[in-house]
Amino acid sequence: MGESLNEKFVCPSCKETGFLEVIIDGAVLSHLIDLSDDGYFEHKEGSGVEVLEGFTSRFQCSICGYTLTDDNGKTIDEGEGAVEWITKHS
Repeated sequence: MGESLNEKFVCPSCKETGFLEVIIDGAVLSHLIDLSDDGYFEHKEGSGVEVLEGFTSRFQCSICGYTLTDDNGKTIDEGEGAVEWITKHS
C-alpha cells in the first residue's frame, strides 16, 4: 500500500507534514471520559469525533495554518480540490 495523501502533504510554508479539514457551522459529537471542576475535559481515546453537521471551510497545514488554494488563489473547500493540490505539489 502506498503513502496516504496526509503523508504526501508537505506544507510549502513550514515544510511540515499533516493537514486539517476546518469545518464551520457544524455540530460535533465527541465522547468524554472526564470533566474536571475547572472545566478541563478529556476525550475518550480512540473514540473518534463524529461530525453531525457543517461544511468544509478550508484545508490547512496542521502546524502553521497555511491554507490550500487553487491556481486562481481561491481557498480549496472540497475534498477533490485537496486531492488535486496534494497530488500536484508532492
